[in-house]
Amino acid sequence: LRRVREVALGAYAHQDMPFEKLVEELQPERDLGHSPLFQVMFVMQNAPPVALELGGLSVRAEAAEGATAKFDLTLMLTESTQELDGVLTYNTDLFDEETIARLSGHFEQLLEAINANAGQRITELRLLTAAEEDQVLVAWNETAREYPDDKCIHQLFEEQVARTPENVALMFAGERVTYRELNHRANQLSNYLQELGIGPEITVGICLERSIEMVVALLAVLKAGGAYVPLDPEYPQERLSFMLKDAEVKVLLTKQQHVAIVSEASPHVVRLDTERGRIAQESENRVSSRVRSENLAYVIYTSGSTGKPKGVAMRHNSLANLIYWQCRHPVLSKGQRRVQFASLSFDASFREIFSTLCSGGTLLLISEELRQDTGALARFIAGQEVEKILVPFAVLERLADEITRLPKLPHALREVITAGEQVRITRSIEHLFSELKECRLHNHYGPTETHVATALMLEGSPNGWANFPSIGRPIPGRQIYILDRQRGVIPVGVAGEIYIGGAGVARGYLNRPDLTAERFVPHPFSSEPGARLYRTGDLARYLPDGNIEFLGRIDHQVKVRGYRIELGEVEAVLGEHAAVSEVVILAREDAPNEKRLVAYVVLHPEQTVTVSELRDFLKKKLPDHMIPAAYVLLNELPLTANRKLDRQALPAPEQGRPRIEQAFVAPRTAAEIVMAKIWADLLNLAQVGIHDNFFELGGHSLLATQVISQVRSTFQIEIPLRRLFERPTVAGLLDEVASAWGGMAIVEEVAGTLGLIEELSDEEASEMLAEQS
Repeated sequence: LRRVREVALGAYAHQDMPFEKLVEELQPERDLGHSPLFQVMFVMQNAPPVALELGGLSVRAEAAEGATAKFDLTLMLTESTQELDGVLTYNTDLFDEETIARLSGHFEQLLEAINANAGQRITELRLLTAAEEDQVLVAWNETAREYPDDKCIHQLFEEQVARTPENVALMFAGERVTYRELNHRANQLSNYLQELGIGPEITVGICLERSIEMVVALLAVLKAGGAYVPLDPEYPQERLSFMLKDAEVKVLLTKQQHVAIVSEASPHVVRLDTERGRIAQESENRVSSRVRSENLAYVIYTSGSTGKPKGVAMRHNSLANLIYWQCRHPVLSKGQRRVQFASLSFDASFREIFSTLCSGGTLLLISEELRQDTGALARFIAGQEVEKILVPFAVLERLADEITRLPKLPHALREVITAGEQVRITRSIEHLFSELKECRLHNHYGPTETHVATALMLEGSPNGWANFPSIGRPIPGRQIYILDRQRGVIPVGVAGEIYIGGAGVARGYLNRPDLTAERFVPHPFSSEPGARLYRTGDLARYLPDGNIEFLGRIDHQVKVRGYRIELGEVEAVLGEHAAVSEVVILAREDAPNEKRLVAYVVLHPEQTVTVSELRDFLKKKLPDHMIPAAYVLLNELPLTANRKLDRQALPAPEQGRPRIEQAFVAPRTAAEIVMAKIWADLLNLAQVGIHDNFFELGGHSLLATQVISQVRSTFQIEIPLRRLFERPTVAGLLDEVASAWGGMAIVEEVAGTLGLIEELSDEEASEMLAEQS
């Protein structure tokens, strides 16, 4: 209070400054939406009252209510002999009456706290009443439910095997595996793993593409008592070697074709293809294991700000709580046909697999090519009568577009779960759920360190859904706290950091006690010994109904196309390039709903480098989803007056063609012009050469699916997505189109017609299209 008084008095000493002079000196950014210098005003009317005397008249003051707020928020206090009278004036475009009433109450609570102890630190002053604190700390976190916290995940699966042994558990590429068969095959491999010394707290790597063997390996590791470490065969060798060594993997389950990429790490390698006969000799009976629910189930690596990924160590009991909730949810259906979409390297895969296999459903495994091709995936969902899917929001947007174009909608679809990014209700999503009236949309939130923490089911007509739905409330067994920088409780409607507690909190980061201590902190609101909260770094606020509104991040972690990326890791790796002096990575959304990574690079003096060279350098060290789509070369990074990086001043990438090694060759024929325009529009570029590499221009897998979709609608031909990865140039893809049509002549004729149509009236264009068909 003393400090505030000194600052205020210091300001009063300089209050005689002409407003025009202040504007001239500060040069604020002008915006018709708000006052340029300040938006909140406090007025204290404490001048001695002046008696107003008018002969023969009786005079009294009447408050005049203005109809217009001049600023976003104004508090005016008037001092009398015994009290302060106050008036709050506010912009109704920004605040509603309920919010202002809360604000007024918190201000009174603050004044009472100061009056009670004027020497208290500001951070210790209370804003909330006891009833409000009880609401956000207790009432909205009453999520305790009974669940078998003494059971391991594989035991929940085995109980389901006993209930439905002949049900189909897995389907992949025409192969069907029943629950009994899957259990027997997993038992054989788990017996084999135990002979190799696998038991509790021992890690086993799984480096396999999507297949029946992948699920068998997953179950076998858990049955043997070990913890699995997923290793994506598409990851760079350097990254895989680091993960194998960091996790101290004792045994690696893989196939002969992948052995070379992990040869340096030297664990014991089990080749599931060449050693299939040996494993088949093992007993099909259940293996005896000493594993307990508090033991490790998996270690999944996420992006790390230091330049190296970090392993999240999750226990069986944390995961059993999640699966038990999902299998017994009153709305989420059980025993469904479900697509297994997520990569094993992401925690969502665990929920997909085990919420299906622990409830009697059928898991439909799909190839990586089908997973990346949203058009083909939409047709698969309809053709296979899929009932449930879980996809990142970025994929859901594209998938909704593709599904609504199908001649027959997938009416078997009952549930769509999305997670990983802020959900936006776009026109295509609104259209999809308006048509699929029996299908529900669920928005789930939770970082890898806690898995799912909150859930929201959108109900009613999609026309009434909020543009940006909330992330709901904590699920059973989880607690959510929104706290300030000092980990104090803050009011409803105020932004703070999300802290997650309860059964889902991971053990920590493997072999990283410093980082674990920083992010997994003591639980200040729990009486349970050793209870901890996970600091998410996510910003949010409570809504008046108890739901939580997600607001973004407080650090440089981002989500791009559903992938969690620490920008610091990309910066650290790119900074290792010999030509690079300084580097900054940003996630930008220069085109609507198209977030991408952009690298800003300052080179050492007299050094030159191309975008192709920078991309090739990163591809040896980082997964594809962490490689920037655009590169901006700068002479120096922009700085603020305090000599700190000015991120706001970093320019948007130019729409011109980036500096790639390939010489520019302009489109010449009608077909080349049409195809190059498709690429240029999707990549937000002014020009594309016929020999330019799609991915060097900033393309990625989701944009690749849009290219194939546009090619399908433009040239009326189906081209597999893998063709674009195999031949990622305009010329190369046109060759594939021509091959499918039986010659380039007809492709040129179609393209020529499209060029003419642009110059015709709607009626003439319709006639020409009909003739062309």
